Amino acid sequence: MTSHPSPGARQGPAVSVVMRLPRAQREVWVACRIECLDRANVAGLLGISMRAVPGLLKEADRSLLRILQSDPACRGMTLDSLRAAFADETEPSPEEVERLVESPAVRRAMKMAGKPRASLRRLLPVASLAAVTLAAVLFWFTGYHGTRTQATDTPALPGPVALEPGFASRSLLSPSQPVTLVLESGVKLRYQGTGRLQAPSRALRVDWESGFLQVSVPPGKGLDLVVSTADARVEVVGTSYRLTRDALGTNVIVDSGHVRVECRHGDEAHPGVASAHGLAVGQELLCLPGTDFGFLSRALALQQGGAPASKVQAAAEAGLALAGTSSDYRGELFWLRLQALEAGGDTDAALLAVETCLDAVPACLGRDRLRVVDLRRTAARMAYDAAGCEAALPYLEDLAPLEHGLDLFALARCLEGTDPQRACSLLQQLRARGLEPQLAAQVRALSRRLGERCP
Repeated sequence: MTSHPSPGARQGPAVSVVMRLPRAQREVWVACRIECLDRANVAGLLGISMRAVPGLLKEADRSLLRILQSDPACRGMTLDSLRAAFADETEPSPEEVERLVESPAVRRAMKMAGKPRASLRRLLPVASLAAVTLAAVLFWFTGYHGTRTQATDTPALPGPVALEPGFASRSLLSPSQPVTLVLESGVKLRYQGTGRLQAPSRALRVDWESGFLQVSVPPGKGLDLVVSTADARVEVVGTSYRLTRDALGTNVIVDSGHVRVECRHGDEAHPGVASAHGLAVGQELLCLPGTDFGFLSRALALQQGGAPASKVQAAAEAGLALAGTSSDYRGELFWLRLQALEAGGDTDAALLAVETCLDAVPACLGRDRLRVVDLRRTAARMAYDAAGCEAALPYLEDLAPLEHGLDLFALARCLEGTDPQRACSLLQQLRARGLEPQLAAQVRALSRRLGERCP
C-alpha cells in the first residue's frame, strides 16, 4: 500500500527524511513523537499490539539518527530539530482539513468509527491512503496531557464569520486556532477543536468531539440549543458558558444565565451513575467518561498533570470496572493503578495487587498478558523494598530461567549471604557474556566482595 502526501504538506527536508522510514516505524514515530499519543492510543489507532510500539519507536529513532548522520543534506539536524521541522512542514491549513472532513469517504468513516481515538492531522503525509481515511477524523482530545487548553484571546480571523441563513449542517474544525461563528439568530460559537453544528428549524444541535467551545445564546428568542459530547448533554436558554472536552471528561463553566447538564456516566461526586444538574452563574461541573479507554486517558492525563495519586487510582479503578478480560486497555489500566498505589505510599496494597494478578494473569492483564515477566520483576522489586532479599527470592527464582542479565545479577546479589556458591556460578555466567559497562562493573564489584568463594 503506497503512501500519499497531505495536500498541504510542503514536502520539506524533514518530511523527506521521515518518508525514508519503513511504514510501520514511520506511523508509530509520527503518532508518538509528533502527536505525543500514549502506547494504548497508538496501538488502538494503528491496529498493532501495544507491546510492539516501544520497539518500533526505538527502531525509528535509530533509523532517523543513521539518516541524519550519513546524509550531507541533513548536516546539523538533530532528532529534536527534525521533530520541530516535521511538525511545521505537515501542519495543514484549516481549509485543507475542512475539505478532508467534508469528503464523503471520511464522513462515512466518522459515522462508522463511533468514537474518536486520536488527533492525527500530521499523520496525513506519512500514512497510507486507507489509514488517512479512517484515522484523520478520529480526533482525540487536544488536552490529552492533563492541562485543559482553552481558546486564546487572540482571534484567528479579523472578525466573526456569519453563516448564511438556512444552512443545515456545518463541521466545526479548528485544532490550532480559535474561530468565532455568528448565526443569523444571534447565537455565537467560539471554538478551538472539532465538532459538528446541525440547524434543523430553530433547534440547534452541536455534536462536540474534543477541545474548547464557548456558547452565547441571546435570551428571549425561544432558541433551543443542545450541545452533546460522549460524556454530557448541555441544554441552554439565554446564557453563555464554556465547555471543554478532553481526556479528563467534559467540563462546563457558566458565565451567565443558567444551563441544564446531564452527565451520561456520572460526575466526580457521583461516578458511574447518570446525573442531572442545573448550573447557575459561576458554577462548574465535570462529567466523567464512560468507557475503559476514556478512563485510561483520564488516568494518564491526571498522572502527567501531577494530580494526587488517589485521583489517578480512582480513574484507573473505574476503567478496570468497565474493561472486560479481552479489553485492549485492561493491562495499561492495571499498571496505572499499581503506579498510583506505589506513589501514594500503599506498598502493601500494591504488592497484594501484583500477587493477585500473578495468580490470574489473563483476567488481570487481558490482552496484555504477555507482560507477566514485567509483573514478576515488579513483584521482586516491591518485595525487596518491603522486606529484603528473603521476600524477593521467590520472584527472582521464577525469572532465572529467562537468563536475563539484570535478573541473574539481582538473584546473585540476594544469594550472596545464603548460597555464595550459587551466586558465584551466576556471576560466572554473566562474565561470559558481553555485558553493558554498568552491569559489568556491578558484576566485578560483587565478585570482589565474594572474594575467594568465587574463582
